[in-house]
Amino acid sequence: RYVRNHMEVRPRTLHPPLKYHIFLSHVWGTGQDQARIIKERLLESFPPSSLEIFLDVDEPNLQIGDLEGYIDKTDVVLVLATRGYFESTNCMRELRHAVKTSKQLICVVEPEAKKGGLTVDEIHQQLGTCHALILNEALLPELEAEEDGSTAGSRPFGSAPPPCLIAEWL
Repeated sequence: RYVRNHMEVRPRTLHPPLKYHIFLSHVWGTGQDQARIIKERLLESFPPSSLEIFLDVDEPNLQIGDLEGYIDKTDVVLVLATRGYFESTNCMRELRHAVKTSKQLICVVEPEAKKGGLTVDEIHQQLGTCHALILNEALLPELEAEEDGSTAGSRPFGSAPPPCLIAEWL
């Protein structure tokens, strides 16, 4: 409820093609429990059935090959930055597409190292030096080729280091 007038807080109305208010982007190995808790707390904060949250393990017919499609159907992407997130190909697909499609990004940092936590400095180090919330223009052709399947690489962005994805995010 709002403090000033005690009215219920309601999420904004979604219009097609949007289906989800929030997409919880996390790496399974270190972020799955925290993502579940975040989803539960968010749902508790709003009237029943008013908030639509995408959490992959809750999608009965999840198409892992269509992560970008789920991002397209989402208003806001919440990134749970834990150890392994920035090395995960699927997480980088989600983050890259969220940036490419100008989705609002929210970063949640796990503070406890034993739960996969990263420091802000570690996140900055893994992302590289960032000055703007943009894809590195020099990598766009490579990224688009990867999306087409015409190039392959063991790293999420091929052989190049992670591009400058995030600005004053942290």
